[in-house]
Amino acid sequence: MKNIFSIEAISDAKSSHSLNEDSFFISGNIFGVFDGATGLNPFKDSEGRTGGYLAASIAKDAFVKDGFTLSLKQCAIHANDRIADTMKEVGIDLNKKEFLWSTSAAVVKINNDTFEWLGIGDSPIIVIYADNSFKVIYYHDHDYESLSLAKALVNSPADDVLCLESPYLRPQLLPTIIKIRQESNIKYGILNGESSMVYFLRMGTESLEKIKHILTFSDGLIIPSKELKDKNFSKLVSIFLEGGFSKVLKYVRKLEDSDQNCSKYIRLKQHDDATGINFSLK
Repeated sequence: MKNIFSIEAISDAKSSHSLNEDSFFISGNIFGVFDGATGLNPFKDSEGRTGGYLAASIAKDAFVKDGFTLSLKQCAIHANDRIADTMKEVGIDLNKKEFLWSTSAAVVKINNDTFEWLGIGDSPIIVIYADNSFKVIYYHDHDYESLSLAKALVNSPADDVLCLESPYLRPQLLPTIIKIRQESNIKYGILNGESSMVYFLRMGTESLEKIKHILTFSDGLIIPSKELKDKNFSKLVSIFLEGGFSKVLKYVRKLEDSDQNCSKYIRLKQHDDATGINFSLK
């Protein structure tokens, strides 16, 4: 088995919520990142926690609890069931998909000469090899439709446009956002309590040969781009190799701050929560 040379984990809350809806864990040879999304109803529990925060935390806890004894697939199923049970307990209408709490998952389990991985939602898994080449093991982007509409709206002459939080932009984007939520576990997968998510789980096993970094991260660390389709991770990997996820985060925040109305680098909000884990091997 390869030796774990170092572990880097960062998590930075800078979304429109007052708390970080990303969650992550490192437990022995298993690690993962979860990016929660709150339902479109204004739910908060007695401690002020949003549905996105709770979904990501519930999923994390399921993998921490069961990861050493169950398969990654079984852990995801348990996490999904617990999200559904918790929503029922607090009275969320499970028939209204836009109200469902949800979370992505990007989880890795390192074995002797291989690693297992599981992905669902839009949190990537990338490996970097000894020669600094890289491979995207998992990534799925389901925001293209809403971002395309946002691009058209942000380029309008309105003075008060400020991404999704804008009183101008949000009402015009909302029908598309609801439509995309209603397509969950029909056109794309997410952990949101629906049993059909199992058909969208992506899993695999990869050799550890020549791998020096395994990265899992939330989409808040994806470098903003003018291109809406076909995300290119080359710039992210290049910056990561210079200074790890910390340097990637600084670069992302700098771009976001330079484009406060989201018109140059189209996105649904100025800042997003950003979380990443790097396992370096030798």
